[in-house]
Amino acid sequence: MNMKNTRIGHNRPKSIKILGKTYAVSWQTPPREQGEPDYLGRCYNDTNHIYVEPKMPQDQILDTLLHEITHAVSAQLSLDLDEPTVHRRATGLAAVILDNPGLFRQ
Repeated sequence: MNMKNTRIGHNRPKSIKILGKTYAVSWQTPPREQGEPDYLGRCYNDTNHIYVEPKMPQDQILDTLLHEITHAVSAQLSLDLDEPTVHRRATGLAAVILDNPGLFRQ
């Protein structure tokens, strides 16, 4: 995947709207509870907050952000997607976006 023409690496939003709700986006190591593994991202639907680890390659940042957005969509639409399904969907969408850099340009 080629991030050369993908803007997420240069434009890290502080918030995003997901199905009408504004989620804060923090570009920092996600918080974790004692005994939990380190995560690359976290989505807290109760507080509308997404965390993304910023110290990753740009393609992994895009994949992680899409992964957390997918969790938010799943929660809001009561889809009850399991973690492997969220992972596959986010990775698939990231691949399409990265393989088609002009897709969202006007």
